[in-house]
Amino acid sequence: YIAFGELYIIQALQSLKSLRMHNNEIPVQIFSNQNIPIPLPDKTRCCILGLKASENRFVKTSLPRLSPFEKTLYLDSDTLIQDDVGEIFDLLGRAKFVARPEPRPLPNFDCTIPKSTTQ
Repeated sequence: YIAFGELYIIQALQSLKSLRMHNNEIPVQIFSNQNIPIPLPDKTRCCILGLKASENRFVKTSLPRLSPFEKTLYLDSDTLIQDDVGEIFDLLGRAKFVARPEPRPLPNFDCTIPKSTTQ
C-alpha cells in the first residue's frame, strides 16, 4: 500500500483488514510519509519515507525497486478485498506485470479485452 496522509492511512488499514479476512499469510508493506499511530497486524510493516504527500507518485513508479518482496501486488488504499488474492501471485510467476481493467465502466472508455490473435 501507499498511504500518504491520514485519510489514506485509514483507507489502507481498512483495506488491509479486508485482505486479512481472506489472506493471513501474505506479508504486507505500507509506504507512508508519516507514522501509523496504531499497532500493525502480523506480517505487516511500514516504511516511512521522507517525502511530501504530493510526491506519492514517485513511490508508485518506484515500487519494483522499493518493494522488499520478490513478487509485489500493489493495492490502492481504498481497495476492498472480497476473495483470496493468492492466485494473482501465480500470475506474477508467469508475467512481470499483471493488470485488471477498472471494475466499473468509465464514461466513454472501452474496456473490452480483444481476443488474442496469436495462432
